[in-house]
Amino acid sequence: MEKVFCKYHPSIPARWQCQPCRVDFCTSCISPDKEEEAPACPLCGQRSTSLGAGNLIRPFWQRIPRFFLFPAHPVPLLFMLVLTVLSTLLASGSLMGLLFMLAISVVFYKYAFVILEDTAQGYLKPRPVTGSVITDELELPFKQLLLIILLGVLNYQVLVNLGSGPFVLMVLLSVAIFPAAIMVLAVEHRFFRAVNPLMLLVTIKRIGPSYFIMCFFLALLLSGGAIASELLLTVLPQSLWFASSNFISMYFILIMYNMMGYVIYQFHEQLGHGVTEEYLESEMPASNMASGDSRFRHIDILLQEGKTTEAEQRLIQAIEDNPGEFVAREKLHRFYIATKNREGLTQHSADYVARLLHSEKPSEAMRVYLEASHFAPSIKPGGARDRHELAELLRSNGQSRAALNLLNNLHKEFPAYEGIPGAYLLVARIMFEYFGEEKKALQVLDFLKTKFPDHPLQQDVEAYRQVIERMAGASQPSA
Repeated sequence: MEKVFCKYHPSIPARWQCQPCRVDFCTSCISPDKEEEAPACPLCGQRSTSLGAGNLIRPFWQRIPRFFLFPAHPVPLLFMLVLTVLSTLLASGSLMGLLFMLAISVVFYKYAFVILEDTAQGYLKPRPVTGSVITDELELPFKQLLLIILLGVLNYQVLVNLGSGPFVLMVLLSVAIFPAAIMVLAVEHRFFRAVNPLMLLVTIKRIGPSYFIMCFFLALLLSGGAIASELLLTVLPQSLWFASSNFISMYFILIMYNMMGYVIYQFHEQLGHGVTEEYLESEMPASNMASGDSRFRHIDILLQEGKTTEAEQRLIQAIEDNPGEFVAREKLHRFYIATKNREGLTQHSADYVARLLHSEKPSEAMRVYLEASHFAPSIKPGGARDRHELAELLRSNGQSRAALNLLNNLHKEFPAYEGIPGAYLLVARIMFEYFGEEKKALQVLDFLKTKFPDHPLQQDVEAYRQVIERMAGASQPSA
């Protein structure tokens, strides 16, 4: 099945599709509010349609190197080495030796079924080998052996009764359905389900062409293990070859069972198989994941679709519903900057600045103000104290002109503000120290002396007057 990718994150597979809008979304764009409900399309509001979890899961043929590495994990690797050593030590032509080899084979194939089942559940790393791992459902290897015997008997009967031509076809059919039988046996644990032709055909049909691709790889693995054993026979003595051949055989079998389990995992929705660790390995590289707060990704989608008015309204509504929501305010601020919306900047970004100040985020407040004032020079926070505080911050960070803009006509707009003397003393300092305007600075100081004669800052006002006069006098050329 060809993968469908998200329209807004082209490298990420889609999980949902809006059929009316013909748009595909990944889980970064939209996610269900409730587990049992499909998420609403951010464009039209209608419920989206699931594309199936399989669209998120990496196809098994893209994981071939990982399948080869799976048995090299310390847990299965140590398990295989232990079984190899035991088989070498206990192997003999006696009845007891054969029973030991049978026991080792049963234990190994039981572990292979455990790997198949765990992988089908979405666990892509092997779990530790414990007594219960081996002993629980220990009859599975025997059911597999019975399955092989049954297929052998059927093939023999075809050969005896129908001849070599039908026999070859029967062998090919047996090879084709055997992986499906093993997969059904691993999931269902029921022998008669695994030999039910209808069950096998349904399994193959639901997996589709990928099933035959899997069979091709399984055949390559089976022949690859046999070829590797034959090559070792030419370079190793008989005693070492037996152990090496056993190890290689187990290695390739674990690869095959891991692959079959992953195919069940990949197509678990089509097969009606529940998984425990869903989407454990998807094609969602962390570096490509959508950044930002997922609650507002529908806003980004609306903006990308050019639905700016609707995006703006949704952001404003989000702010009204939660006035302390800074993510929405930042998005709205960025939106107004991008669209050079003076009215929006003057109204919403000014309030954003004030709330940042109240939240003790001075650097953010300055950033937002300076960004907004570039397009809307008249922007000012709504309160006198906020303007005064922001002006102090701006002046201390070298933004003197912006500070003056904030304090201009403060006494007219907020005549009752008790901080006017301090604010205007700041104005006088800026005018003299940053712009060299001693006359205007003295006019501001005269205003403060006349307007607020009894204010505690009058001593500072007078002291600064003397500083200006002294420095102005020092700068006059001598006669």
